[in-house]
Amino acid sequence: MYNEELAEHGIFEYLDYLNREPSVGSRVIIAVVEGKAKDYLTKKFATSDTGLYYSSLFEKNIAKGTLPKTNLHLMMYKYFSKRADPFLPLLKMKEKKVKINGIALFKDDKYVGKIPYKQNFAFKSLVENFNSGVFPIHYGRNSAVLENVKAKRHYKVDTTSSVPKVNIDISINGIVREYKGTINNQKVVQVLEKEMEKQLTKDYKKILSTIQELNVDPLGIGDIIRSNDRSFNISKYKDYYREMPIKTNVKVTITEFGVTK
Repeated sequence: MYNEELAEHGIFEYLDYLNREPSVGSRVIIAVVEGKAKDYLTKKFATSDTGLYYSSLFEKNIAKGTLPKTNLHLMMYKYFSKRADPFLPLLKMKEKKVKINGIALFKDDKYVGKIPYKQNFAFKSLVENFNSGVFPIHYGRNSAVLENVKAKRHYKVDTTSSVPKVNIDISINGIVREYKGTINNQKVVQVLEKEMEKQLTKDYKKILSTIQELNVDPLGIGDIIRSNDRSFNISKYKDYYREMPIKTNVKVTITEFGVTK
């Protein structure tokens, strides 16, 4: 674990040591923490030891769709890639509990910004496909929880102009088992689908604005463009990345509507 101040100055020498150390597996998860790293590493938990607690925390968030897959191997791969930038989980300690507080964004090995936790689901759906997840939907006095979420994304690149255009299609499928509200059952599914699409579209817009403003590419869009354009030039890509048109289109489908409360 690395605190924000250290991460801002660069952590490659520490990662390189871990990567070369035979006793450290490449699948080990590393993270950036708010506050002192020592406080996280020495913290005692009632239910399990420190290492098992953090391992469970990461696994649970990956399973429920709020944390992309991440480990030392993936961090090092993106660090050495010229067409993508690394990211790590961001942890926060509050009221004696530790929680995921977002995604720490890196430029090379330096921490430069973050994605807030409430946008983690949207960020994960842009980074990778997944077959399990949970997403709360709120609409006025109505609320529901979409479970067993399956997310699939597809990038389309238009390279007919000097600056490529990127369109990202995201399909979300899930089951609603809990619902609280007053909307007629015949309309509730359609309303919830549209509301989730609306929420995610806002999150996608904020995420894209953040990463382009910071000039970081955690989505690996550079890799995607290169695979579609034989004339891809990394220097030109870095010049136009901040202004490159990137649009998202999300389609939510509720495949089953269960218990209504």
